[in-house]
Amino acid sequence: MKHKFQIKTLLLYVIFIISVIQITSCTKEVVQVATVLPVPPKPPKPPTDCSVYFYREDDFAIPAYEGEVLVTMNNLTGSLDVYFNTGRGPTRCSSFGALRFDVFQGTYTWKAWKPGGVDTVRGVITTAGQSCILQQIIF
Repeated sequence: MKHKFQIKTLLLYVIFIISVIQITSCTKEVVQVATVLPVPPKPPKPPTDCSVYFYREDDFAIPAYEGEVLVTMNNLTGSLDVYFNTGRGPTRCSSFGALRFDVFQGTYTWKAWKPGGVDTVRGVITTAGQSCILQQIIF
């Protein structure tokens, strides 16, 4: 019987020693958690809320009005080869024969010229608070 008791005791000691070794050999894992901060969305671009229309009057008595005219505004270039012969230009925005540029509110420089010619006209347009601007080109 003594023998059984000694084996049980010895077995308990072995289990205890293995448990102690196992517990002390464990290392603490360090887990790094990345904190992701939300990036606020970019503010939306304001809509192009102003249209600038360039136009020319027809005056056959002045040869400088004949032919194509190029217009640059806001780093865009367009051509205009239609004339208004009403004596007062377009009566409303979006008229046929007017060259249209859609821009944000602000101040812009523009330039109009005839290809191959020496005629050049420059100007400044401020679009603040307006939805449509009619600009006549006069050489």
